[in-house]
Amino acid sequence: MHFFRAWLAGHPILDVETYKAFRRRVLEAVAGLMRDCLAQGSQSATVVTHSGLIKTAVTALNHWGPEQWPQIEAPNGLGYILTLSAENGLRLSSQRPLSTCFQKDAVGAIY
Repeated sequence: MHFFRAWLAGHPILDVETYKAFRRRVLEAVAGLMRDCLAQGSQSATVVTHSGLIKTAVTALNHWGPEQWPQIEAPNGLGYILTLSAENGLRLSSQRPLSTCFQKDAVGAIY
């Protein structure tokens, strides 16, 4: 079985953190960020991270299974907007990838 698919399916792979443990850690971090924002009176936060964390947060907050993970569009270098609510527990109100205002030239360089 392919390493990544095995990881998503929950199979132990060497000493790598399991998907379930990663998902739990991501949810704890998102909840902590939300608590910090509420405590400081902030309504937004910016997190710079990789698409794996974004996809894991989206699946977890939507209560989706890991099979949805590969279908979430999280383009490299563009970002993702998640709108969260703390009413009735932490939940995802909306999600969308950022549209790019950048253009690629003929060789693929972004400007």
